[in-house]
Amino acid sequence: IRRPPRSTPLYSSAASDVYKRQGGITSSDVATLGLGYRYLLVNSDNHRDDVAEYQALLNSAKTIQVFPGDRAGQPGPRIDVLEIDIKPEDLAIVPYSVQFGEQLKLLGYEMQPGPPRSALLPLESASAGIFPQNLGLQLNLTWQVMKQLDQNMALFVHITDAHGNVVARRDALMRYPDYPTSQWKVGEIVVDMADMPLPALTQGMYSINVGVYDLDTFEKLAIREPGDGVELGENGNALLLSEFEVR
Repeated sequence: IRRPPRSTPLYSSAASDVYKRQGGITSSDVATLGLGYRYLLVNSDNHRDDVAEYQALLNSAKTIQVFPGDRAGQPGPRIDVLEIDIKPEDLAIVPYSVQFGEQLKLLGYEMQPGPPRSALLPLESASAGIFPQNLGLQLNLTWQVMKQLDQNMALFVHITDAHGNVVARRDALMRYPDYPTSQWKVGEIVVDMADMPLPALTQGMYSINVGVYDLDTFEKLAIREPGDGVELGENGNALLLSEFEVR
């Protein structure tokens, strides 16, 4: 299943190609493509020729539901519903490991020009650097929960020009209302859609700055120990995530 209900579709482009080519994937595909899918519906009757691989898949996954089918006198085959353990290195995103406070780690992002979307969808590892004029920003941020959050946190996205002036901004509760941060579980990987419209920007370079804060107190989660390749924006109050050029 390519659309888990809480975390966004977490699948590799290679797994997606197999899905399109075959109309589905086998246990062998899952093993060789880095466990690109988060949830699998598996008909065990189709795996009589690759029993060892199928058993390895079952051992590495969590079985969350079994429909016994005709083995229990019910119509249809036996179906196992498996939840695949997603690892950060398996994600089809632009990697960007940054810690926000003790609670959240940003694992990476995807971005491209386009109008704000009505639903959370993958952007296929997009990292577009060129934006046509009069198009918005489509942005997926992939987070891992390091410590339980008791409150619903908000995300800000500021677009700044070459002089540091904020030319567009977005403030919104993360994954609200379907899955706010107070419901996130430690260790879980969650994707937040942070799309925003952009004004009629003049040609030139622009920066995307992001930060996380408590909407009640406006206290920001500090960006902890930024490493090599990590830049802070807005006088250290935000993460300079990426840049794009408007042509």
